[in-house]
Amino acid sequence: MRRLLKSALAAAAICLAGQGALALDDDALRELASRDDAGAFAAIGRLELGNGKFCTATLVTPQIVLTAGHCLYDVHTGARHDIADIVFQAGLRDGRPEAHRRARRAVVHPDYAYGETALVDLANDLALVELDHAVAPEVVVPLPLGQDPRMGGRIGVVSYQFDRSERPSLQEVCHVLNRQDGALITSCNVDFGASGAPILTFDDQARPALVSVVSAKAELGEQKVSIGTDLAQPFRVMQAELERGDGVFHKPAPKVLRMGAAEARSMGSAKFLKPGSGLSN
Repeated sequence: MRRLLKSALAAAAICLAGQGALALDDDALRELASRDDAGAFAAIGRLELGNGKFCTATLVTPQIVLTAGHCLYDVHTGARHDIADIVFQAGLRDGRPEAHRRARRAVVHPDYAYGETALVDLANDLALVELDHAVAPEVVVPLPLGQDPRMGGRIGVVSYQFDRSERPSLQEVCHVLNRQDGALITSCNVDFGASGAPILTFDDQARPALVSVVSAKAELGEQKVSIGTDLAQPFRVMQAELERGDGVFHKPAPKVLRMGAAEARSMGSAKFLKPGSGLSN
């Protein structure tokens, strides 16, 4: 999770000036320790990126998860993480996920520039990861997309943070402070590991819907804030990119060794699959 440069929030601070003081939200996090507590949030999981690094991500269709675009890049080199190292563990609690899937391919929003911290760049800090196998709805139900939250609207965040990496935690009382350049500025207090975490609204039955994704944390005066994105339009763009294959990076294909009779004899007693086994010469 990156900390924004002060200049990235300068325009937002001007917009908020004169609106009256906004009370700091209760930033207490509630661990979702039991299956009952976590049941409504099972689609939210830990996206593991290799070498112990992770972000938070959300299953939005049986085979696609949504996260922050910067999660797919190595913070030290700026290179993309190897897709073969990416694993999604839905509803992970104490080492036990509701579903475990490897990534097959992924796409980052085409207008996202890794390392940039202007609000207009953070608004496109999104990625879709296609899993190698779909998750059956009877195992985990994908989280639906909701309507854009209104200014001052109550929202919540579920995340795996660096100091709570084995269980998801819920901050259920924070608010939308402003919307600018396609980005949402919220009073949600997030930390490392919360990148890609879903920003949620809740209906009258307390059912969650996904309305934004956490990109970065910052400070606005003395208040800790988080930056997300207006989700609807960027999400449609990425879906189209994934369908076309543009900007997609894939799991490397397996190397195939084709062997004739001479090569086979040179291998001595090595065993080979019989014709009809699904491998061709």
